[in-house]
Amino acid sequence: YGRGFFKYKTMSSEGAAIRQFVNSPDFEKAVNDAFTEADSDKSGALDKKETRRVLDALISDLGGGSLRDDEFDQCFRDIDTDGSGQIEKKEFAEFTKAVFLAIAQALDA
Repeated sequence: YGRGFFKYKTMSSEGAAIRQFVNSPDFEKAVNDAFTEADSDKSGALDKKETRRVLDALISDLGGGSLRDDEFDQCFRDIDTDGSGQIEKKEFAEFTKAVFLAIAQALDA
């Protein structure tokens, strides 16, 4: 994620190409690599600080500003579907997939 992961992987201007990528083994590998990089303490889950860095990178890659603290807290709760207070790899993968599919849908609109 720290090397423009989201921007690089969504450079295609066609939603179909992004959907094809999301359903490929390359996507799974890219998500796993991004999660491993984001998990700076190697705990196997992302804490709030690690998640904040990922979301800031995502928003920056997509050309946006930064999240307010209340916006970040809501995003974190939305991603943390099991309520554990950490983002596990499965939750990260589901979130990342949802972001890419939303981008694909927006491109098709």
